[in-house]
Amino acid sequence: MKNRILLLLLMISSAITSCDDEEVQPTINPLPTVPTTPAAPDTVSPVVNITSPEANATFLTIENVGIRVSITDNVGIDEVRLFMLNSAGDTLNKSDSVLDISDLGLDNDKVFNTTIYLYRQLINLPQNTAAVNYTTILEAVDKKQNTAKSSVTFTIHAPDLNKAEFIKGSSYVNIDHALGWYGYQVPKDPDAAFSFVLLYMVDGDLHLTEAQWIKFATDFNLKDQVWAKWDENGDGTLNVDEFNQGIKKLNFYTEWDIDKNSWIDTHEMAGGIFERWDDNNDKLLSRGEYEDRFYYYYLGER
Repeated sequence: MKNRILLLLLMISSAITSCDDEEVQPTINPLPTVPTTPAAPDTVSPVVNITSPEANATFLTIENVGIRVSITDNVGIDEVRLFMLNSAGDTLNKSDSVLDISDLGLDNDKVFNTTIYLYRQLINLPQNTAAVNYTTILEAVDKKQNTAKSSVTFTIHAPDLNKAEFIKGSSYVNIDHALGWYGYQVPKDPDAAFSFVLLYMVDGDLHLTEAQWIKFATDFNLKDQVWAKWDENGDGTLNVDEFNQGIKKLNFYTEWDIDKNSWIDTHEMAGGIFERWDDNNDKLLSRGEYEDRFYYYYLGER
C-alpha cells in the first residue's frame, strides 16, 4: 500500500514538472513588436480673453473693479497669473501673482471663466492725485508650459459727485444681501430693519462704543445729540434696541423712504447718506466727504 502511494506522488510530481516545463518554453516564431509613433508635442498656447472692463474704462475710487476673463486650452490649463502694473510700469504684486484656479470658476481643466475683483490696496488713488492708470495682465500656462497673456488698462479717479452719481457708484454694495449672506436676522418691522442695517454699517458686531458713536454722529452730521441719551441703560455701549430708538428720533426713516413704500432700498439708502455726508451743503460730495466714509461704512474697512 505504501509503495502505491509513493508511486502516485511521484506521478503527480512528474506531471506538475512537465506542465511547468511546457509553460516556460519560448515561442518558436514570436510576434514582431509594432513600433508606436510618439505623439506630436503640444505647441498650441492657451487663448486668453479679457471681456470686461473695456480698454481705458474709468472707475470711481469707490467703485468695484472686476476683471472678467475667459481662458481656454486644447490640452489643459495648469496655472493662471495676474499682474498689476502702475502707470510707471512697476509690478505691484510680484510675490502674489498666482491665482488659485481651483476656487475661481474652473469648469474643467480646459476652460476657465471668472471675475477677479481688485482690492483697494492694489488700485488706490494717492492723495492729491486727480487720476491714476493701472494695467492688469493675465497670463495662462497650459500643462505643456505653453503661455499666453492679455492685458487691459483702466483709470481710477475721484471727482466731485452729485447725488445721482453717488447712488450709481455705490449701488453695487447691497447691504441687505450682505446681511443675509452673513446670517443676520433682520427685524421684520421696517423702521427697526432700517436702523439695524445702519447699525451694521457702523459696527458689524452690532454693539457701539462711545467712540464709535461719536464718529458716527460726526460723519452723519447729527446735531445736538448726547451719548447719555442714547445709552439708556448706562452700560457704555449701544445695543440694537438703543440704537434703534436713537435713529427713530432723528426721523431718518421717513426722510429716506422716497417712494413711501415702507422700505429703504439700496438707492434710497445711498441718497439719504449723500445728504448726511454733504458737509457744506453744496449738493456735491467731494473726495474728502465720501471716500474714507464709504470704505468705512459700506465696505467695513476699519
